Amino acid sequence: MISHEIETYRGFRVRMILEETPTHWMCEVTFERTDSLGRHDVPTGFGKDADKSNVSALNFSIAMQSEARTLIDWWFANRIGLKCPSP
Repeated sequence: MISHEIETYRGFRVRMILEETPTHWMCEVTFERTDSLGRHDVPTGFGKDADKSNVSALNFSIAMQSEARTLIDWWFANRIGLKCPSP
């Protein structure tokens, strides 16, 4: 298992846990606020898996980071009432 904080983006710490099985990569992404409000009012975390024969751990991690940023952008857009396609 590889667990790390990958970045701070728009006021949220993005945390990723990457696990390896014999055939798949599994990844869980969670969000935490960087301000004093703690765990209240944050985007919902998500998880995905990918076949190891189709993607490397690095490429899978980069794709998950991109999805995390997209989700945070979508979350902010919906909180202020803008219309945004679902991620």
